[in-house]
Amino acid sequence: MTTDLVTSKLHRLVAEFQSFPKPIDRVKRLLQYASLLPKFDDSSRVDSNRVMGCTAQVWQAASLDKEGRMRFAADSDSEITSGFCYCLVSILDGAAPEEVLTMKTDNLEALNVGLLDGQRL
Repeated sequence: MTTDLVTSKLHRLVAEFQSFPKPIDRVKRLLQYASLLPKFDDSSRVDSNRVMGCTAQVWQAASLDKEGRMRFAADSDSEITSGFCYCLVSILDGAAPEEVLTMKTDNLEALNVGLLDGQRL
């Protein structure tokens, strides 16, 4: 996977969300994505994996595979936030660590669903 692929995935996701003229349709898509998020291992629901500062409870686990690619899992107690988790995992899973570090919250503002109130991804 190259940065171009991460960028391509992000652009496809943004284009998808921008194709929905009504905000409620974007929220519905997030809810649909939440249902696709793989089950998060209960043993990973520990404070060190918790994303602090979020209104919803969010857990994120990251690891490096044998090929040096990042692997992600995430979950939330909020369905909408779970949808965002799915989006991030689908974009970043399998990326090189340096590619993951290039991702900024600004990259997701174009989803236009009221995601950002701070700096966290």
